[in-house]
Amino acid sequence: MAGYAAHEVLHVSRGFSELAGAATKARWAPLPMRPPQDTIVAVLGNGTMGAAVVGALGMLGFSLRVACRTAPAEPIDGVRYCSGPDGVIEAATGAHFVINALPLTPATENVLNERLFAAMAEASWLIQIGRGEHLVEADLVRALDAGQLAGATLDVFREEPLPENHPFWQDSRLRITPHIASDSMPEVVGEQILTTVRELRDGIPLSLGVERARGY
Repeated sequence: MAGYAAHEVLHVSRGFSELAGAATKARWAPLPMRPPQDTIVAVLGNGTMGAAVVGALGMLGFSLRVACRTAPAEPIDGVRYCSGPDGVIEAATGAHFVINALPLTPATENVLNERLFAAMAEASWLIQIGRGEHLVEADLVRALDAGQLAGATLDVFREEPLPENHPFWQDSRLRITPHIASDSMPEVVGEQILTTVRELRDGIPLSLGVERARGY
């Protein structure tokens, strides 16, 4: 998932789609580039997936903000953590990219909405790798039509597979992938199961446990 998110940030920020189009016409057309340190990337969620995304983009030099329920005990130098009830909007304000890696809970459902899009930088980009129910699709379309967002990369949807007649398929401002940002490899899942069984057997706290009250 970290590789997917980093690829999309690089692809969009460097204008690779435009460069590929120019190449098909034999046009030498370099584009201006915003330096990574001047490109604000907001990552929503600081769990296993969100933290991996932050690590990958940090190595590439991007300016990072992270929306999280509580500030981490061991923060990463140079990363701005935005916690509390307004953490998501705080992180997204003025961001050139917003990457959603939140878990789905009653509190995060529909979090990718008109208010969040309005807070982002003009002509910014959404990367949606959380859950389909996070996104208010009509609000995204309105933000695209208004030019508030230049585009979005969508890997998850409310209905999967995405129906053939869904208008997103025909929207050139969207980059759509079939829920492949992260792949559950059998050997990794198997090792996780074995680890959990050992922890249960030995009576130690589960390293991969879920807090039911939180929903993740």
